[in-house]
Amino acid sequence: MKKYFISVALLSIFISCRKEISLDFPPVPEKLVVEGSIESRFPPYVILTRNQGYFETIDSSTYNNLFVSDAQIMVFKLDGNETIDSIELSQQFDTIPIYTNLGCPEGFSQEGYRYNLQIKWNDELITSTTTIPYSIPLDSIWI
Repeated sequence: MKKYFISVALLSIFISCRKEISLDFPPVPEKLVVEGSIESRFPPYVILTRNQGYFETIDSSTYNNLFVSDAQIMVFKLDGNETIDSIELSQQFDTIPIYTNLGCPEGFSQEGYRYNLQIKWNDELITSTTTIPYSIPLDSIWI
């Protein structure tokens, strides 16, 4: 039985089929990738990059062309449906274009308010909405 199993295993190795498969993916249209955060008592920030195809090559110019530094970004603070404050985010650092407002008013980012993000780039308008939820204090920790 053991010899039969070994001979079948060896036979399957030598007779197995192999076929090369090539996949042709269509070109990926350029899109904006938005990564951002707004937390209580901290200024909001946004990092904008371009998307890249999964199988595209990566070289030294990829990093330089990845980040977007020519967008206009606004953050609106809302109470219900009424805008009560707004700030403009601008590029603050040279190495990675992080959009933020270091002079953000102290009470801008608060729990319980809704925030609208508005990005203008390449004649497109991209919007997003979020809320900073109320924090829940820990009453105990179990290990």
